[in-house]
Amino acid sequence: FDRADEFVPGRWEDPSEDALRSVMGFSVGKRNCQGQMLANVELTVILAELCTRFEFSVAKEGHAEYYVTYKPVGSLLNVKEAD
Repeated sequence: FDRADEFVPGRWEDPSEDALRSVMGFSVGKRNCQGQMLANVELTVILAELCTRFEFSVAKEGHAEYYVTYKPVGSLLNVKEAD
């Protein structure tokens, strides 16, 4: 990174390919995040609960943008309680 020792949050407004490749949410190897397994279990439980209680349908399909993580742009999702 240019000016790596400085706090420059603006570097993520238009990140370079190198900057995007350098971000690993949980990392890998022996310095891997200790909470990764708990986070994955929590995510699985929450998604299962949502899919059990609600029905989802796509109202408008947008596109995905990558900005540290994927985010949907221009998408609309219909949600209703499951019968």
